[in-house]
Amino acid sequence: MINDVNDKVVNITQAIEGKSKITNEIAGNVSNVFLGIQEVTESITQSSIVSAEIAKDVSDVKNDSGQISDSSIQVQESADALNTLSAENGASVLLVEENARKGLSISHRGYVLELDRNRLTGTGEELLENDTVRKLYLGG
Repeated sequence: MINDVNDKVVNITQAIEGKSKITNEIAGNVSNVFLGIQEVTESITQSSIVSAEIAKDVSDVKNDSGQISDSSIQVQESADALNTLSAENGASVLLVEENARKGLSISHRGYVLELDRNRLTGTGEELLENDTVRKLYLGG
C-alpha cells in the first residue's frame, strides 16, 4: 500500500511538472504575443508621425501656392518688360531662364545648351515645336 501511495505521489508530481511546463510555454507564448503587439503599436505610432509630417508638408505646399502664383505673375511681368525693352529700343537681351517654355515663347532666337555646349539653335517658335526640345525640356 505504501508503494501504491508512492506511485500515486510520483504520478501526481509528474502531472504537476507537466502542467508546469505547459504553463511556462503558455506564459512564453503570451509574452511573445505581447512583444509583437508592442512592435505593431510602435510601427503604427511611427506611421502616424510620418503621416502627420506628410500632411504638414501638403499643407505647406497649399500655403505656398499663393507665392507660386505671385511668382508666375512676376515672370510674366518680367517677360513683358523684356519684350517692351526689345521692341522700343531695338535692344538685344540675353535671357537665361529655367522656364524653357516661357523663355522660348518670348525669344526671337534660342539656344539649347547642354553640358556647356550648344546643342540646338533656332527661333523661339522653332525650338518650341522641336520634338527633342519638347521631350527633354518641355515635358512631352
